[in-house]
Amino acid sequence: MRLVVALAAVVLLAAGCSDSVNPTSVCEDPPQIELDRMERAAAPGSDVRLDPNPVSVGERAKLTVDGPAELTGEYATWQCWDGDVWVVTHHLLVDQTVERLPGSTVTYSAVGFPLPHEKLITVPDVAPGVYRIEDVISEPGAEYAVIVIVE
Repeated sequence: MRLVVALAAVVLLAAGCSDSVNPTSVCEDPPQIELDRMERAAAPGSDVRLDPNPVSVGERAKLTVDGPAELTGEYATWQCWDGDVWVVTHHLLVDQTVERLPGSTVTYSAVGFPLPHEKLITVPDVAPGVYRIEDVISEPGAEYAVIVIVE
């Protein structure tokens, strides 16, 4: 039964994937206070890693997600700090990086993978700096994210 509920949560997350904040061309490194907040907001027992990290544009890297949630979705979001909030600029799927255009709505199929889960992602064409990858997880309110350094 828990698996059905978790799968339903992933279905809802995947079907409703329209981001509330439009990406801008202005990205900056997040302040230390935001990095500290992310650490506190991480789901207890969660583990999100990118290998290698730091990365270069176009490089393939392995995103590993583990934790108390049961399922993860088929994609993750690439985010930049716009000076106030994390803004989704790309969706990361296996073998595909999709740019998130301002005002667009994107819907993906609801595929759930049990944790732990690994997926290969391609680093988008972005300027050097500090970014965040957030994975879509079946645990509402939990943050499963990792800071990424692009050289």
